Amino acid sequence: MLILKNSIKRLLALFGWKLKGISKVPKAVTDIDDSIIPKKVNYACGKIVMEGWLNVDIAAKTSDAILLVDLTEKQPFKNNFFEFSFCEDFIEHFSQPDSFIFLSEAYRTLKPGGVFRLSFPCLDGQCLHGPKFSDYESAKTVKDEFYEAYGHVHLYSKQEFEQVCKHIGFCNLEFKEFGESDHPELQSLEWRDHVKHYNAYVELTK
Repeated sequence: MLILKNSIKRLLALFGWKLKGISKVPKAVTDIDDSIIPKKVNYACGKIVMEGWLNVDIAAKTSDAILLVDLTEKQPFKNNFFEFSFCEDFIEHFSQPDSFIFLSEAYRTLKPGGVFRLSFPCLDGQCLHGPKFSDYESAKTVKDEFYEAYGHVHLYSKQEFEQVCKHIGFCNLEFKEFGESDHPELQSLEWRDHVKHYNAYVELTK
């Protein structure tokens, strides 16, 4: 727990903040005061730490600026908190029910009118640009080289993703191009341009 406390202190120190009035080690990440963290969250950031954003991940830490959060569980943030959310090439690593949890929690923690931008390899791109499969050997090659090699579990189609997000409650869904957005905060965030023909780029408004 001491390691967790020190990690939180280092994270907040990067933004010029500190934990106040804590006389004992916090029991969980939920002890962070939401009033002192950014209103923008970068989900599953990996090694990409974005300045001015709250960067979260569950993988091995590569920076003290990364807050450890399991995104298959309830997020340790208040309702209607973030103004912008971002996630690049992550949701494809979820099973479908785990993606429901992640998307629902992203919706819960987003302010009304807030925007969540996602980039992910989609089934449309796989079928359009990937190798054809019509027998066991070709289908097994796709499984090995496009799914298991990258840890991909489920590729949403655009239609399926839109259906799920509208069911969750997002009031608007708009597919975008690589790096393009009507919101300056969400412009030019993606960096994996070598897979952009496979990916969908979408912005969800609560």
